[in-house]
Amino acid sequence: MQNIVLCGGPGCGKTTFAKLFVEKIPAYRYQYMSFPAVRIPMTLVKTTHPHLLELSKEEYLKTIEEHKKTEIVHHTRTEISTFGKTLIERYGPQIMGEAGYSFCDKESTILDGLAGVPSLLFLRNKGFFVIGFTCKFFTQVQRRMHDVKKMDSQENIERMVLETNKYLDTEECIKHADVVYDTDVMKTEEIVVDVMKRMDSKK
Repeated sequence: MQNIVLCGGPGCGKTTFAKLFVEKIPAYRYQYMSFPAVRIPMTLVKTTHPHLLELSKEEYLKTIEEHKKTEIVHHTRTEISTFGKTLIERYGPQIMGEAGYSFCDKESTILDGLAGVPSLLFLRNKGFFVIGFTCKFFTQVQRRMHDVKKMDSQENIERMVLETNKYLDTEECIKHADVVYDTDVMKTEEIVVDVMKRMDSKK
């Protein structure tokens, strides 16, 4: 079965779709892309591998893959964004896609949370089906306000959504998706059915 990667901003419905899709087709494995792309390497740098970014790209990817079950250290969104930029400067613009791909383990995988067009194009060249998710900015903010675990101001959440959209480069990624769904218009169940039909037609 074809691997899938999801792009779109926070609150657009990517994770909700992925979980329902895996529920319908258990042969797929869900992988949140932020873990191999940023969170695991950040944790390794702070704990057991302070010189991780001195490794060659091949050694770097092998090291984070070997530590895929490591316990993640908490990082702020600003730290994640800064570290992501450092990775791109060190290993090239598609490094996050390469890291996500290294975690697929030859299983049918849904990667959730793509960041950047170079990584998107890398994964597409590896045979991934790219699905984009959009919705109004107001919808993104309202959904994030509903999801936050602690009380936060609407102003802070709006800022977070804007910053995350910019970090993920969602507008440009959406332009390169194989199919795009507006979750203000379509329900998750409808999207899952449509994607399943599209995947069946590719067999």
